[in-house]
Order: sequence, then C-alpha cells, then structure tokens
Amino acid sequence: MQKKYEQFEIVCKICEQKVNIEKMKEHTRLCRIKAEANKEMKDADKRISDMVFESIMRAKELETSLRVDG
Repeated sequence: MQKKYEQFEIVCKICEQKVNIEKMKEHTRLCRIKAEANKEMKDADKRISDMVFESIMRAKELETSLRVDG
C-alpha cells in the first residue's frame, strides 16, 4: 500500500527545485553542502581575482617607474 503523501513534491528553499517529499530531508542536507561549497569557491575565486588585479597594477607601477628612472 502506497502512502498518499509519497507522490507530493515540495520546493527546496535552497535550490528552488521540486523534490519528492520523502527525499526532502536528504536533499536538503546535500543541497546545503553544495551551496556552501559553491559559496566557498566564489569567495576563493574573488580573492584570486583581487590578487591578479593587484599584481597587474603593481607591474604597471614598476614598469612606469623603470621608464622614469631609466
């Protein structure tokens, strides 16, 4: 005998996808892990981009000072 609620789907508040109500607990756990990992990757990517930008700016400053001094 199949339970009535097994066929219902609800929307995950993290990823906004429809998920079977029986699988929601596990989905939420995995979805939260994925969302946190994505946030960490975006934060790391931003830090890397900032470092690259800073390196480029310092290289330009060095190039300019070499031209002035040279």
